[in-house]
Amino acid sequence: DALPASDARIFLTIEGYDQTLSALVQDVKNYTAAQLRFGMRFANAVTIDEAGTATADISRISLLEPDIASP
Repeated sequence: DALPASDARIFLTIEGYDQTLSALVQDVKNYTAAQLRFGMRFANAVTIDEAGTATADISRISLLEPDIASP
C-alpha cells in the first residue's frame, strides 16, 4: 500500500542487435507502482535452437506469466 503513495517507478531497458539494420536497438519502459504486477514475471521471449542460435520472438515481449518458484 505504501508503494503507490511513494510515487515509486521501475525503469526497464531492453537492448538487442538487429542484423538487418546492422545496428544496436534499444527501448526503455517506465512503470509506475500502480502498474506493477506482484507475483508475475515477463515470459521468455528468446529461444535457442539445437545449433545454439538464439531467436527473439518480439510478439512475446510484453507477455506476463505467474512467477512460480522452482522447488
